[in-house]
Amino acid sequence: MLAENLKSLYLDEWNRYVGHEFVRRMEHGDLPLENFKFYLVQDSLYVEEMLRAVMRSTELMPNDMAIRILSSVVLGRDKGMETHAFLEKELGVEKSSRMTMTTYSYTRHLRYSSTIGWPQFLAAWIPCMWGYSEIGKTVLNSPNRYYRTWAEFYASKEYADRVSVILEAMDRFNGDITEIKDYFLISLKFEQMFWQAAFDMEKPI
Repeated sequence: MLAENLKSLYLDEWNRYVGHEFVRRMEHGDLPLENFKFYLVQDSLYVEEMLRAVMRSTELMPNDMAIRILSSVVLGRDKGMETHAFLEKELGVEKSSRMTMTTYSYTRHLRYSSTIGWPQFLAAWIPCMWGYSEIGKTVLNSPNRYYRTWAEFYASKEYADRVSVILEAMDRFNGDITEIKDYFLISLKFEQMFWQAAFDMEKPI
């Protein structure tokens, strides 16, 4: 699997991402709720921009690939968004349209990637989608009920099926891995920065 090859190139970066202190403290249940609420706000802003980038990238994909990705990720009921909405209501999260510099920069990386080619975009997108599947399983047994609720979706078969569609699409790239590896690495670094920004409660722009 091509994604596995990309991951093996940057395994240390991958482990720093999925094993970030923010994740570990969710797993152990001692992450302050204020940090989690901050994360939820920024993640909602990220997802909005991510979906726009997905839509843009499908214009460059083979038709069958675009249809599969749109039907599995963009169209229809999204339990991930439903979970976010539930947690935001439960925790009294105040909506905001103000991104941190980290969120802004990461989403612009996705936006740029979506204009270059579908292989480049998928390489940039996979760390988020695939990594959260692993992180969800890590946090699933947290003693904190909010973190368990958050993790349930990412640890679910529904989410795993969604990720599989993306990984299978990536396998259709038959070019040189050097054409896409930097997009993967940059996103890995942004994912680490995203956790750290929530941990530090980075001031929005």
